[in-house]
Amino acid sequence: MNLRLQTWVSAAALLLLAGCGNAEKPQASQPLPYQPPKPEAKTAKSSDLPPPPKPDEIPWITRGQIEDLFARMKEQGLDVGGPLRWSFFFTAGSKDKLTEAGSRLAAQGYEVVRIFKDEKYDFHWLHIQREAKHTVESLDRLNVFFYKQAPQWDLQGYEGFQAQRLDDPPIEAPPPRQSGP
Repeated sequence: MNLRLQTWVSAAALLLLAGCGNAEKPQASQPLPYQPPKPEAKTAKSSDLPPPPKPDEIPWITRGQIEDLFARMKEQGLDVGGPLRWSFFFTAGSKDKLTEAGSRLAAQGYEVVRIFKDEKYDFHWLHIQREAKHTVESLDRLNVFFYKQAPQWDLQGYEGFQAQRLDDPPIEAPPPRQSGP
């Protein structure tokens, strides 16, 4: 078979397989969809992986997680559009740093619930709360603010939040911690 005929037969076979023509006459008006070649599978080496994100680039609690939380709260009968009691938690090695941060937050309308020592991990917690209405957007912005502000206040970190109905008893414990600081 000569090269010209072989090329036409190959092109016709491709068009037939792609459903874009028939083996007798190629359809010029229907181009083949581009399919990039499949890369060979390879095992990733640590040098191939991007560096881990910096803590201030990707917050621990993402917007997607907040959206999921709002959906679960709604399923559980919480009025996510109404006021709730929002508790926020920070950690530091020094009680004094948390006292100072608590004073700053109290000036912004938050109530300092308590500062206490975590004996298991040898650091202190700051628990603040405020009655407020939040949307996914407003809570996401507040979380990002707390994540960025905590190191500026020389705190170990912002650990997260909890929400509850106004008529529920106040939260006593911080969110569960997976590991030490």
